[in-house]
Amino acid sequence: MKATLLVLLLSVVGVTVSCGLQQSEWGTGPGWAKVFYPFFVIENTVLGESDRFLGSYTFKVVGGGPYSRENIRYYSQEEILKFNSLNYSESSQQTLVWMFEDIPDSFPLTKEGFIVMRGTSNRVRWLCQRNSPCGDLTPRNLLDPDFFFIIEVSNK
Repeated sequence: MKATLLVLLLSVVGVTVSCGLQQSEWGTGPGWAKVFYPFFVIENTVLGESDRFLGSYTFKVVGGGPYSRENIRYYSQEEILKFNSLNYSESSQQTLVWMFEDIPDSFPLTKEGFIVMRGTSNRVRWLCQRNSPCGDLTPRNLLDPDFFFIIEVSNK
C-alpha cells in the first residue's frame, strides 16, 4: 500500500509555520516500510528569517480516503479520537493509524490521549491497524492501493 500525505493543516499561535514535507509518498507493503520524519520551519516574513520549530505539538490524522483523492473525507471527532488517541484506541480494537517509530518509555499526552511530540526527533511509523480506515484495503488491478491522509498539527 502507498500512503500520500496530501494536506497538512497547521494550527499555531502567533507564527507562520511550514512543513518540511507537504506532499510525498511512502513505501509499499505491510507496515509501510518507510518512516515519516515530520519537521517544521517558523518563518518571520517581516524580517525574512526562518528557523526550525523545536517546540511541542500534536500530530493527528483528521481525514483520509482510499484509492483516489475523490474518496477523501474528514473524520468525525469520535473517529479522530479512535484513530489517534491512546486513551480511546485500546489494543484489542486495533484502530490506530500511526505511532512513534521508537516508543519512548514515557511521553506526554494531552487529556484526550494525543501524543505531545517535540520538534527535535520524531519518527512516525504508519501502523494502519486492522480496524483503522487504512487497515484493510483490497488491491485494485493487482497494484497496492493508495491511501491519502489529512494531517493536523497544532501547538495550541
